[in-house]
Amino acid sequence: MSKWPLVAMSEVADIERNGIQASEIQDGTLYVGLENIVSGGDFLDVRKVASGELASSKFRFTPSHLLYGKLRPYLAKIARPTFSGVCSTDILPVLPGAKLSRDYLSHYLRRQEIVDLANARASGANLPRLSPRALASFEIPLPPLTEQRRIATILDQAETLRAQRRAAIAQLDSLGRAVFLEIFDTALEDTERISLDDLVTEFRYGTSEKSSSTGYPALRIPNVTSGSLNLNELKTVPVSMAEFERLRLINGDLLFVRTNGNRDYVGRCAVFDQAAVAHTRFDAAEFIYASYLIRARLKAGGVLPIVLQWYLSDGEGRRALRSRCKTSAGQYNINTEGLGSLPIPSFQPDAQQQFAIRIRAIERLKVIHLAALARLDELFASLQHRAFRGELTPPTRASSPKDICVLEAAVGLEALIFVAKRMPAGRHHHYKSLKALYFADKRHLEKHGRMIYGETHSALPYGPVPQAAYDATRVLNGERLISDFDDEALRAGLRRAKDDQQDKLVALRDADFSKLGHAERESLEWAIRYCADMSFEQVKAASHDTAYERTPANAPIPVEYMTDMLPPEA
Repeated sequence: MSKWPLVAMSEVADIERNGIQASEIQDGTLYVGLENIVSGGDFLDVRKVASGELASSKFRFTPSHLLYGKLRPYLAKIARPTFSGVCSTDILPVLPGAKLSRDYLSHYLRRQEIVDLANARASGANLPRLSPRALASFEIPLPPLTEQRRIATILDQAETLRAQRRAAIAQLDSLGRAVFLEIFDTALEDTERISLDDLVTEFRYGTSEKSSSTGYPALRIPNVTSGSLNLNELKTVPVSMAEFERLRLINGDLLFVRTNGNRDYVGRCAVFDQAAVAHTRFDAAEFIYASYLIRARLKAGGVLPIVLQWYLSDGEGRRALRSRCKTSAGQYNINTEGLGSLPIPSFQPDAQQQFAIRIRAIERLKVIHLAALARLDELFASLQHRAFRGELTPPTRASSPKDICVLEAAVGLEALIFVAKRMPAGRHHHYKSLKALYFADKRHLEKHGRMIYGETHSALPYGPVPQAAYDATRVLNGERLISDFDDEALRAGLRRAKDDQQDKLVALRDADFSKLGHAERESLEWAIRYCADMSFEQVKAASHDTAYERTPANAPIPVEYMTDMLPPEA
């Protein structure tokens, strides 16, 4: 439950259906249709239209509006324009009032819970639409405007990380396409074509049973639309043993999307590979697939599945697929007859093997990026949940008997870099660097009566942990989306190298001494000398002092506790 009052959207925003007739739209006006908004908020191929080009009336909008796609609200087509123009009447221009941030509203409406709510309240079986009245009735937690802006900024920064990961995946796709064209492009010009029907042993539709808490792992449309297996949000489906045997996936099976409201998704395919699903919690030999997918099982000795998948993902292969798509009630479809009629080139065996070797190296990298993106998506969902419950409001930092220590994030980052650069290398470099910050703060309290940068130390199982610095190192490792530090400056100054042999913080530059005074550096240097030659167990024992023992597990350690027991002189 949110800590802020809930208000109906109608109280803090207006849904402005300011219509304009097609004949009134001037030459050069920017036009946004639903096809120009990508799920997640980006614009795609927005263009200027000529006078008389559009056939029906539209809605006007400005850079102050939020554009909300009411048709098929499950697609979450919600965007923040930076320009004025006109839009389809299936898009609602929402104008936030003085008490509501547009960016905050955008993030709130894109939460999965709100998208699901919109979908549930939409009407129309084939073309579900959310009415303006239903949208206006949605309740929004309303913190102060400054807090709304802070939350939106945090979520925007987190979304940037996800976008960067998606961009890396897109670059790998481009590399794979370049490899395909390098090996096959000229060789395909005069090559005989064979229908896909002649290359497969069978086409088969998936199960229509609904997902449940038990059953077999079932791949669905979101798991294959990227062109390779995306194992985010796997569902289980209960089926009989006979149906399981019919639908069980084996290495090399191709899975095609057969129906979707987005034409670009129809015909997308991915190759099933047990090695790619081995890291999930499911048995790799027990995967099946859902009814909106079609499985193609290829004959041995013909085209390799990976070659066919890449051929059909772009160029003439993709065009052939699209030409066989049919539309009904706003849904695009392809059936087994259409797939079977696809003309497939006779790829040379040597060229296929060469491509397979090179593409597997790219696919291995892509699997790593997709797993990282899935982790970021999970973290982002958690961050959204906390944000709108009011759990991202900055906590009160550790207090001294006289006052409250306020975190100086810029100084904290320099202190972490200072220690990371000077702590001797070793298996537990990361652990000892964080503990050095704790010892340095105790030293600084003793000598100067204050903390180095207002850190909060938490009583975690392996000893006191400087919470802001610890969160920053978790950002470096992909375990958190944001920290209290400037995360762009963090990544420019530090890298975390973690594997089975070591966990090390690598300083990419030295600390900025203009932010770390002589007294602060002296305390940090003392702490480094104090624990540099200790083993893991020795550092742990030294940090389990009276301050730590008096503090409840995982709670912040009060500053007055830290002054009660100081480390021995170095």
